[in-house]
Amino acid sequence: MRSLLLTLYLATVALRAALAMLNLRYRRQHGGTVPPLFIGSIDGATLGRIQSYNADREAYGLWRLGATVPFVLWFYFGTGLEKFDQLVNGLPLPQLIQGVTFFVLLQIAVSILDLPLDAISTFYIEQKHGFNRSTPRLFLMDWLKGTVLGSLLWSLVCVCGLWLMRASPSLYFLWFWGFAVGLALLLMFLSPYVIEPLFIKTAPVDTESLAAEIRALAERAGVKVTQVLKMDASRRTGHANAYFTGIGSVKRVVLFDTLLAQLSHEEVLAVLAHELGHWKLRHVTQRLITFALLALTLLYVISRSLGTPTMLEVLGYANASSTAQITVVAFMIATVGFWITPLSSYWSRVHEWQADAFARKLLGHPEALASALVKLARDNLSNLHPHPWFAAFYYSHPTTQNRVAQLQAHPSNVPAT
Repeated sequence: MRSLLLTLYLATVALRAALAMLNLRYRRQHGGTVPPLFIGSIDGATLGRIQSYNADREAYGLWRLGATVPFVLWFYFGTGLEKFDQLVNGLPLPQLIQGVTFFVLLQIAVSILDLPLDAISTFYIEQKHGFNRSTPRLFLMDWLKGTVLGSLLWSLVCVCGLWLMRASPSLYFLWFWGFAVGLALLLMFLSPYVIEPLFIKTAPVDTESLAAEIRALAERAGVKVTQVLKMDASRRTGHANAYFTGIGSVKRVVLFDTLLAQLSHEEVLAVLAHELGHWKLRHVTQRLITFALLALTLLYVISRSLGTPTMLEVLGYANASSTAQITVVAFMIATVGFWITPLSSYWSRVHEWQADAFARKLLGHPEALASALVKLARDNLSNLHPHPWFAAFYYSHPTTQNRVAQLQAHPSNVPAT
């Protein structure tokens, strides 16, 4: 079983590398031509920037993949996990605290290992291509706050989970699932007021006419908007976005200040109409329910795997703690889960088509959304020539070319699939 898991992991690495190389080669072959739908919006200089940016991102992705493989092989298939397990179990702490310490230290270690990799992405690639606005101090403060907050939340989750394993050995997976779902919903409610202010600053949109138009648009969609806010995204990045927060029918609209700088008011409304489509068509609810059911299934699998001969064989050493076993099961699930990425991506793309159709109907025309998509692809230096297989496997959104083509060619019949 241990060799089977190793084979599956190496196959996952090989497939990721193959898809990345395929995408890189395809862009090199076709990336020197401006797609017909982008003629007039993207000139030769911008196309050159797109080529350079995506070349750097692709090289970085392959390099990062290669950098993580040795650590994973050492930790899960070498002596790393066993040594870490023995180190934590040797601490003079109660068993419950030992378990929490195991998971929290592991989370902090991963965060520390990711720090230099994220710094290279931010201060080399994003900086080189004009997107990074962050300073080293701001970057480190974000990392520190994220690590501390993550450790606190993770400690709460671990305390509850490990305590339930003792209190209800046969049904702890069910009780823990209920706790996790409740905590997730609570965080969705509290995040805009407690967590997000730790990282971003928001203020009411200073163009009252735009705020009024957004509220009117949301009302036509049946969504009550309590606040229309502008976020200081430009402190960190030149990329643009917008999103809704809130539970139920009451929402807050948050616009990146970079989005307001890049798009016209009509285009901003079109982007928000698309996001309204996700809420109105219950895409968020569908995903939450699906992920909750999937989490219940995975927790059941974990509960039935711990302590079995197969699990000890996978670990490769005797006297493994339950925390070490949980870690290995989580790794197994993540490795197997990679192979269903195309299904998840396809489902997400279906939702994006449906949200585009909703936006067109809500606005009464597709032009503003189409022009917004073209501008965002141009200003974000998006890859205009992804390999079809790469896009089918990874892309959560249809390519910009496909979305714009459908909006322009079939303004009254945007497909649902």
